[in-house]
Amino acid sequence: MLISPTKKDISIRFDSKVHKCLSSFKLFITTPLERPHLSVDLQNLSIIINFQITVESLHQQLLTMIIGTERKELEERFMENSREAFEHTKALREIENAILELLKQDTKQLLSDDVLIRTLNESRTTEQLIASKLKVIENTTIAIKKTCDVYSSAARRASLMYFVII
Repeated sequence: MLISPTKKDISIRFDSKVHKCLSSFKLFITTPLERPHLSVDLQNLSIIINFQITVESLHQQLLTMIIGTERKELEERFMENSREAFEHTKALREIENAILELLKQDTKQLLSDDVLIRTLNESRTTEQLIASKLKVIENTTIAIKKTCDVYSSAARRASLMYFVII
């Protein structure tokens, strides 16, 4: 099976025949496999819910889906915060590596090495700046999680409902 989206149409190749579908077409597939292997095209266009899970993990999956539907900006802000935190952590590692390289070069005249002293000063100010940015990101993440708690009860009820029905 291959799903080929274009700007206006979705076509599905199934059993060597191509079928055109409306953009509102939704396909639900169930399988007894625990971890089905799907093609990249199908994986990118689908949402996979593994129902062979616990109530808590289903709750988390459903909460992510609800927030993605109801409050897209929260999910985008959380992803942006995660990306920024990764970049800042990477920058700190690069600074540490640069300092270690400078320390390896000449250990006899550490105090007279202008490049090393300048790098240490720059790294200190950069580290303080990054630490403040990471603190802001942490506070924003906490605020996002508090906002997500509003939707937690709906996800909890949906996950419990699934297990009650099953």
